[in-house]
Amino acid sequence: MSNSFEVSDMKTRVINLREDSNNPYEDPIEKLANKENEFRDELIKDNVDPQLIDKIADRFSTETLEKMEAEKTGHADLLTSFSNKNSMIENLPKILSAEQRKQKKCSLIMLDLDHFKSVNDIYGHEIGDLVLKSISNIIKQNLRASDFPFRYGGEEFVIFLMDSDVAIAKTVAEKIRKAVEEAEIKFKDKNNQEIILKKTISIGCVDTKNINSWDVDDKDFDSKLVMQELIEKADEALYKSKETGRNKIEIYSNRIE
Repeated sequence: MSNSFEVSDMKTRVINLREDSNNPYEDPIEKLANKENEFRDELIKDNVDPQLIDKIADRFSTETLEKMEAEKTGHADLLTSFSNKNSMIENLPKILSAEQRKQKKCSLIMLDLDHFKSVNDIYGHEIGDLVLKSISNIIKQNLRASDFPFRYGGEEFVIFLMDSDVAIAKTVAEKIRKAVEEAEIKFKDKNNQEIILKKTISIGCVDTKNINSWDVDDKDFDSKLVMQELIEKADEALYKSKETGRNKIEIYSNRIE
């Protein structure tokens, strides 16, 4: 039986990643090595003391490995460090059930980058990843400690807000929208020319008071159905945001206030 040292040993952990990989064309060892080499190159460019580079790079490799292990379990998105759609599907119903028992309102924000395909088409997928990572950092910086961000897929993100109605969701969404609009994403193109890219996002919001399956008796409460309805209604609002100009927030409502 493996002892605790062997289980935590980096070589063993990487081998486990390789054996459990769902993609036979992606080698975790090569992926980890490439990431560490890229990080070392950045340290050298930044004139970091050579005696410190190994120590910093080792720490980076350990953190990267932890992220790769989390991604392997199907619950984390390596690029953005957010939980992914699988995690949301597994965990959000549990949170919804707990909030419903406490008779708390909840809300959900769905946001999508405007014209993201053009970034990949013009600058390539590497820059596309840079943009997604930059946007995810902006999202993270503008959330409350109690908010749950997820990378829903591609350039689309979902944020779940506990004990929050749609007015609070709109306030949080506007902070994110404005921060993204004002941000400058800088990189160098293939000709080594500095590019400053500015992007916008479209947003849809909804809260549980607009979900028919929320205000029901405990015996009839279906948290998975509530999650599905929240996502569908937020997506409807997001679609309206894109159809009516983009870089804006739309609120879903099925009631006349």
